[in-house]
Amino acid sequence: MEVVEAIQRCNILKIALASVNVKRKTAYQALKPQQTRTLLASIQNDVLSILPTGYGKSLIFECLPRVVSLSRKLPSAIILVSPLNSIILEQVSRYNDLAIEVTEQFLNNLKIHHSLCSSTTINSNNCSCQGVVKQFTTGTFMFLIGHPEQMIHKDLFKELRHDRYQTLLTHLVIDEAHCVEKWGKDFRKDFSKLRELRSILPKAKVLALTGTASTETQKSIKVAMLMKDAVTFQSCIARTNIKLFVKRRPNYKDGSEESFLVTIKPFVEELKEKKDSFPKTVIYCNLKWCGAGYEECQRHLTIDDTKQLVAQYHAPCTNQMKDYVVQSMGEFGKTRLLFATEAYSMGTDTPNIRRIIHFGVPKSVESYMQEVGRAGRDGAYAEAILFYNNNDVAKNVVGLDTKMSDFCRTDECRWNFLCNHFGCPQEISFRDHMCCDNCVHKCSCPECSDDRLMVSQDCDLPMAVSASKLLCIKQSLLQYFQAENSISTHQNPVLHTGLSIELADRVAKCVQQGRDLKNYLSYLNSNYIGNITAIVQAHSN
Repeated sequence: MEVVEAIQRCNILKIALASVNVKRKTAYQALKPQQTRTLLASIQNDVLSILPTGYGKSLIFECLPRVVSLSRKLPSAIILVSPLNSIILEQVSRYNDLAIEVTEQFLNNLKIHHSLCSSTTINSNNCSCQGVVKQFTTGTFMFLIGHPEQMIHKDLFKELRHDRYQTLLTHLVIDEAHCVEKWGKDFRKDFSKLRELRSILPKAKVLALTGTASTETQKSIKVAMLMKDAVTFQSCIARTNIKLFVKRRPNYKDGSEESFLVTIKPFVEELKEKKDSFPKTVIYCNLKWCGAGYEECQRHLTIDDTKQLVAQYHAPCTNQMKDYVVQSMGEFGKTRLLFATEAYSMGTDTPNIRRIIHFGVPKSVESYMQEVGRAGRDGAYAEAILFYNNNDVAKNVVGLDTKMSDFCRTDECRWNFLCNHFGCPQEISFRDHMCCDNCVHKCSCPECSDDRLMVSQDCDLPMAVSASKLLCIKQSLLQYFQAENSISTHQNPVLHTGLSIELADRVAKCVQQGRDLKNYLSYLNSNYIGNITAIVQAHSN
């Protein structure tokens, strides 16, 4: 019997995933382990699932009503609560005619409809309403999506009390569930009122999803949402493709502006040199530094280059401007350097951000992880660099979590520190030099040995080849790396081959300083070493 049930569950998941693929013209081959566990547990239980950024939380609630419908052989729909407009708009666009967005206009139309019809006369046969209200009253939807402020509206509650919704709506899904605890106390108090939906829909299960939740936050979410005997799933938050750095920034007597300009100067100069090939980078800073950073770029770049390559994202931006920036930061967008406040975190899903820079210290470890999680969502190598000084982590800084101060000053593995904070084991093994700046000091591979040696040497070493030849070497290497990575069968080919943009830069440095490449590349596949050496020799002669 257990074998038969396991086969049935497997088939249900496959059919649900196939339905998503057909509807959205995607090509998902299989669900990941924690996606599978979360979906199966959600059928009968309240579930809290903490999964790392980029893991695919949205696919879980996209499959959920399909899985439940197949399991009970009845139509199913879910209420999906999201914290930001950008997330909701993306979800409504993704689910198309299967989704209803709960807006002020929808609620007003629902109120008019409710005043015209008594509960005894509203049914799918005699409903005279139009548009989304008709779609709602006839139950021909799969996702009811909105902010908490709209979801607890009294006019919506009146409708949800009808028997058809008691049967149809099987789950209350809270996306970015850490906001219930983070914002529900004072910033957006309606988050804390979402529990009222449980009294309106007593049979519905709760599925809370987030990428960052400490042990205390997990407890707060369960209490706030009245989750009884909840099943909790938590994956290791460590991202093997993101290397963490923490660096000291200058502390000038005249204030922070000079410190900020000195900190971003290397990135601005790199942008001026590389332009379209500049690694896509987000610099997180306070609002006033967003404008200062943009002006600094204007001083070094042409007006056209600045408009095309540089952008800002913060609360004062109009919604239209925010949408433009998100699109321009997309996989095929032209923006290469973004100055942003914490507003650019949840709800943004640019796959190919290569660097996250923090000027100053985020207020909490949760905020830091949300922002670091914007990097490397395509699985390729990425870096997160935090610049701070003692003023940033002083005890009198208002609202600063002391754990962030500890994170900046720790000499232990930074990913291990973060895993301990969030109460999850570091199940993923890193090569020391791929983990963080602290682990580099423990690594004995040639790459890290060279890094330490380069730091101690004079930067004005004579060049072994000309600048033009170095550029040709880098371009040829990048073309070769792209070709090798394109034929790899691994999901994250760069992590498997080691042939990254950063490696091309490092090889160029070795050539520039006349170093022996064979020792430096000894950890690579021998075929790669031979081809890299041949490329360098061809351009050096």
